[in-house]
Amino acid sequence: MIPALAAALVHFLWEGALAALIAAAVLPRMKSLQARYAVACLALFSLPLTFAATVWAATADGAAPASTPALSPWASHLAPWLVSAWLLGVAACSLNAAGGWFVALRLRRAISSAVPDSWRSVLAALRTRLGVKRSIGIGVSVAVAGPCVLGWLRPIVIFPACALTSFAPEQLEAVLAHELAHIRRCDYVVNLLQRAVESLFFFHPGVWWLSRQASEIREHCCDDLALSTLGERCSPAAYARTLLDMAAPAPVSVPGVMALGGGTLTARICRILGRPSAGVQGTRVLALAAPLLLAAGLLLAAGPRMQRAPAPPPPLPAAPAPIAQAADVPIPAATEARAAAPAVPRAHASAPRSHAIAGIRAQSSKIVLEWTLAPVAECQSQQILAPALVPDGEIVLIHRTVTQCLPSLQPVEVLIIT
Repeated sequence: MIPALAAALVHFLWEGALAALIAAAVLPRMKSLQARYAVACLALFSLPLTFAATVWAATADGAAPASTPALSPWASHLAPWLVSAWLLGVAACSLNAAGGWFVALRLRRAISSAVPDSWRSVLAALRTRLGVKRSIGIGVSVAVAGPCVLGWLRPIVIFPACALTSFAPEQLEAVLAHELAHIRRCDYVVNLLQRAVESLFFFHPGVWWLSRQASEIREHCCDDLALSTLGERCSPAAYARTLLDMAAPAPVSVPGVMALGGGTLTARICRILGRPSAGVQGTRVLALAAPLLLAAGLLLAAGPRMQRAPAPPPPLPAAPAPIAQAADVPIPAATEARAAAPAVPRAHASAPRSHAIAGIRAQSSKIVLEWTLAPVAECQSQQILAPALVPDGEIVLIHRTVTQCLPSLQPVEVLIIT
């Protein structure tokens, strides 16, 4: 799995950049907030599926690890280090998220439910308008700096302790409408999924940009839903003033808290007041970073493709005896049931071919005519003077007759009867 994971991480550089570039090109051209939110979430949550598909492609059909790295030769030896660094980063981000979960549990235990009855009445009225059927708690805490909502199955709206004395009734109603909009849209679950994707692909700026876009669009959707619920009871200017006076970021390291001050507050206020927003810096940064990541990913992945090496061809069978060619001679149907005739003696092989075949065709069920090359030795004698050593040490020349036999290939016709 190490070469497959390394290949998927390298390919994710351009895959994540491509998804972010497509989202950056599509989102500004869409007018519906719900459609923009769906596109941002789709682009973000499709990245884990893309990564899993890349890993599967690297290990499809049981390919050997040596044939699946899909890395350039100079980067293949870095695969173990690359996977180790990625796993350490994922573990660190997961521990950070787990710490935020425990902080959220402690924050929930520190909430005081001693709030005025008028707050509960406003909460019940807004629940009816928004169609929220689940039970929702309300409380105050000294651990938060601004209003937020915590939890999904048992959500609770948390106000800072100073809200008991400093919040006007219309501000309280605006804040509750915004937080109930988060509960109705189940944004708590989507927010947790965003944190999971950010932890898994912490190294890619395109992932963080997509997650930020989803969070900002989500806040815009909740602002519109809150304003439509309040109607004439709260004007856009008063709602923007409430955001400016009361909004505060979520507690540090608490990914599950949906705060009133989520997203870019300046962009939200400008949008509510109908003024053009100048918050496009993130898009410019993405426009500069994404092509670089795209080029880096293509450069690193310019190695062998992630496919199984073709199986070697089966070995050829052992070569038979040197036979030129065999031909099957058709036999009349009347003679197919007859028994096989005995082999023709070699003395009959010198008979003419036509007479031999004609005689055999009447007696056998099948005739195979084969040609072979039989080696025949040709020997020649030659008189030579060969040196020899006599017992007294003298070298003399002896007259000898040497016979040399050279093989000669001669065609022989053989008739095989079966």
